[in-house]
Amino acid sequence: MVNNSRVSLCMIVRDEEQNLEACLAPVADLVDEIVIVDTGSHDATKSIASRFTANVHDFPWCDDFAAARNECLRHATGDWIFWLDADDRIRPEQIPLLRQTFGGLDERPRVMMMDIVMPPSSPQEEIQIVSHARLFRRHPLVRWQGRIHEQLGPCS
Repeated sequence: MVNNSRVSLCMIVRDEEQNLEACLAPVADLVDEIVIVDTGSHDATKSIASRFTANVHDFPWCDDFAAARNECLRHATGDWIFWLDADDRIRPEQIPLLRQTFGGLDERPRVMMMDIVMPPSSPQEEIQIVSHARLFRRHPLVRWQGRIHEQLGPCS
């Protein structure tokens, strides 16, 4: 069976010039499309993003993470959505697994949980490993909900 499923990498960003390239470089060639929604950067974030994709969109920050993520979904055209935050890092050993996973996607709805490394934002902090539903089948009734600590869920 030939896999014709397309994967869109969706990100929301703001003032992430220090993180964006390190996040995108390892995964850019794994996906069919990168969609970046910028919520008001004042640094070189949009310039860095445009080196990876022409699909960079402005979205005025409205104090609602779900609204920004849903705006990103609105621009995505892939069958599957893979999302990251700019401070997430895919570990090198995860790249072959992601390539294999993306290559085996079909029409069955499912979600892939994934551990992501979050580097410390200050010397006093430690590296964190966070698990989230990172890959899901795009569907008009699946949207982000919750202003902060947003979660995927069915539209009401």
